[in-house]
Amino acid sequence: MPCRWSSAVRKVESMARSLSRKNSFFGGAAILTAGIVIVKLIGALYKIPLGNIISDAAFADFNTAYYIYSLLIIISTGGLPVALSKMVSEANALGRGNQVKKILRVALGAFCVLGLLCCLIMVVFPDELAAWMKNSHSAPSILALAPALFFLCPLSALRGYFQGHSLMTPTAVSQIIEALCKLVIGLALASILVSRGAEDSYAAAGAIFGVSVGCALAAVYVFFCYRSH
Repeated sequence: MPCRWSSAVRKVESMARSLSRKNSFFGGAAILTAGIVIVKLIGALYKIPLGNIISDAAFADFNTAYYIYSLLIIISTGGLPVALSKMVSEANALGRGNQVKKILRVALGAFCVLGLLCCLIMVVFPDELAAWMKNSHSAPSILALAPALFFLCPLSALRGYFQGHSLMTPTAVSQIIEALCKLVIGLALASILVSRGAEDSYAAAGAIFGVSVGCALAAVYVFFCYRSH
């Protein structure tokens, strides 16, 4: 009789854990979806007025720098955050807390090195990258966007860590922080520079610098979430 009772208790506990994981998954998916919708709305609010503030030439500089930035993101991170999330989730499910910490340490180290290298490429070779894209005026925008790569790589690692724990709020909130900084700081700097008669290339750099500030603040936020966690 005690054996049957113990077996029944284990089955109930297993069902409870399974239900909890399902609820956590759907809750996390809802949070991420809401975050993506908010980010898309902020992005629309950013792009529409930006086109009215800066000239077409400045917008071309902006897009050139962003293309290089996106390319380096793919090279430096790729699918690594997803792989990190899966590894953390598996280790966490097995109760291997030390392994989770080790995975994060290795990932953070690797991501920081990759972020630093990509940042240095944009800082050291802005003119060469601009010439490669056949837009020599985009060098200031490339420089303004370089810090974003340094912060984005470790930020991606921490996002993967939290997603591995089925905690989606830090990812969603950090994405919103990025988008808001791009909107507020980018538009403000672009407006100020244009009103003061700055060249198109510098107006574009001001507009895109909001992305770097957003990545930095999002990284700080997620780091404090990690310390609390």
